[in-house]
Amino acid sequence: MHPGPHISRSRYFIFIVMTLSAQLCHILLLGAIFKVLTNINVPLYYYNLKPAAIMAIATDSSAATLPVTMAAGKTNRLHQRTIDLVFPLGATVNMDGSTIYYVQAVIFMSAISGWSMDFAQQIQVGIVGALICCGAAPIPGGFIVFIWMILNLAQVPEHVDMDMLQSSLSVLLAINWFMDRCRTTVNIVGDSVVAGIVEYKIYGPRAFEGAKPTAAEASALSAPRCDSVLERGLSAEIVAL
Repeated sequence: MHPGPHISRSRYFIFIVMTLSAQLCHILLLGAIFKVLTNINVPLYYYNLKPAAIMAIATDSSAATLPVTMAAGKTNRLHQRTIDLVFPLGATVNMDGSTIYYVQAVIFMSAISGWSMDFAQQIQVGIVGALICCGAAPIPGGFIVFIWMILNLAQVPEHVDMDMLQSSLSVLLAINWFMDRCRTTVNIVGDSVVAGIVEYKIYGPRAFEGAKPTAAEASALSAPRCDSVLERGLSAEIVAL
């Protein structure tokens, strides 16, 4: 049996470190944008996402994490209309963590297989990766399909040694169980940040008060209800009988 080409482990270690660093920088950048646009306590907002992040790591799926993500939105006092609008849509469209990983993986596989992309080609891969991830199913195990689609759309197999490309892909498949959990966590953080921005843009000064009733709602809750009065009257008549 012919052994596959040897690839240094240090290159894959560098790839993992750089990918995790890029995703961490993305989370910090989202927090900075969130702070500028809404001026809320971003660390507290992120802290309330802890159950959703744990579920994302455990299930490796944005769809399976969706109920917990929506519950975290309630903890952050988002209005129910914002939660119902943003989170189900974001679970299938807003795949920012997956986009970061797929683009980095394609550029890495191309470079390690003997073809270094120029800046314009890297931008093209980034655009293609973002468009493909917008329609990606929020389930684990779709990595190989999307990576191969981006590789072919970028015409990488036409410029590289296929043995090296297949070897690099097999190693990425071996570490995908870990990397997929990381990018799923980034996906749900991105969904939550977008939900917070939409909340602020829609409700303005009343944003992040979804769990607190307005004055009209509070007065309506404290006012006597007609059916309660009727029930008390019926109960009194029954007792009299």
